[in-house]
Amino acid sequence: MASSGEPEQNKMVTGYPAFTSHVATGYPAAATTTTSNAYAFRTRVPISSVYGPLEPTSYSHPVTSTLRHRVFFFFIITLLIMAFLFLTTYLVFKPRLPVFRVDSATVSQLNLTQSEITATWLFTLFVNNLNQKVGIHYDRLQASVFYGDELGIAMNQLAPFFQNGNNATTIKFQLNVVREYVGEDVVQEISNEMNRGSVDFVLRIFAWVRFRSGFWRMREHMLRVDCNPVRIGFLGINGTGNFMGQSKNCEVYLY
Repeated sequence: MASSGEPEQNKMVTGYPAFTSHVATGYPAAATTTTSNAYAFRTRVPISSVYGPLEPTSYSHPVTSTLRHRVFFFFIITLLIMAFLFLTTYLVFKPRLPVFRVDSATVSQLNLTQSEITATWLFTLFVNNLNQKVGIHYDRLQASVFYGDELGIAMNQLAPFFQNGNNATTIKFQLNVVREYVGEDVVQEISNEMNRGSVDFVLRIFAWVRFRSGFWRMREHMLRVDCNPVRIGFLGINGTGNFMGQSKNCEVYLY
């Protein structure tokens, strides 16, 4: 047993040292690897956590994709060919608007009350198709008599007809009105004009027309004809008047 007077370095120490220096042992220090880092290294990390969620990818079959492209290309080529043929045909035929002219007009039994009008109009209309090779279909014709530009007095439907190229046609039709309300002011204005010798009316015609030449057809359009004014002269007080002038050319519009 060692006495207390022995030096400290001669004391026996039991147990294991807390730390062993590589200088003392002569061996290099072992690499320190924590358990958590080793586990993370061995664990597989999901790709979605790095690049985000992956969407399913659809793939088109090469044969189907090629067929779809060919169908689309054929459709575009067909439209271009049809447009070219239509434009070429239109430029070759150059359809012109027909000419409308009032050749005669009469008014009979014109009677004015306090606010109503009763009358019968008879018109002869000259229609000329100036196109050499293009015929014109006239369908759903409607003829109206106006006083001024807005007030319609009488209206009637006309029979449809067809004009060949370079053809002139004469149309006769009658428009009647019985006790049509027009207002006191209009009645007074018409009465004053009759006393002065003439009354200006407006003949307006609407029709759906279609130009045709052989296999070529133009789509349907609205045709508007304005004959303004149609001046009717009154010599007496019996309500009968006749067209003043030889003829009246009309304005034609296509919509």
